[in-house]
Amino acid sequence: VFVLQKWMRRQPPLSPVEDLYAAFCRSMAQRGIPRATWEGPLAYTGRVAEAFPEKDEAIRTVGSIVARCRYGPEPVELSLPTELKSLLFLINASQAASSSRDQT
Repeated sequence: VFVLQKWMRRQPPLSPVEDLYAAFCRSMAQRGIPRATWEGPLAYTGRVAEAFPEKDEAIRTVGSIVARCRYGPEPVELSLPTELKSLLFLINASQAASSSRDQT
């Protein structure tokens, strides 16, 4: 019975898109913009985009990709995780560059 209960509580592994989105949410929380539990990907990335207007389009695209993968028809396009990873790299690199300029 114990093994069966433990097996039933086991969480399924995150998809690559969900894993990348979770990393994005953690990164934004460290920058002072935590995601509220009720916020979906479009609402959250819309709020983050307002805080970082120079990366508005890239951030809103992140939300669009996550929403499409989470709520859209199956199967998920194979290129979406790679596209999302590239966008997150662009967002993080640009923020790192701007924060290093702010420190000088």
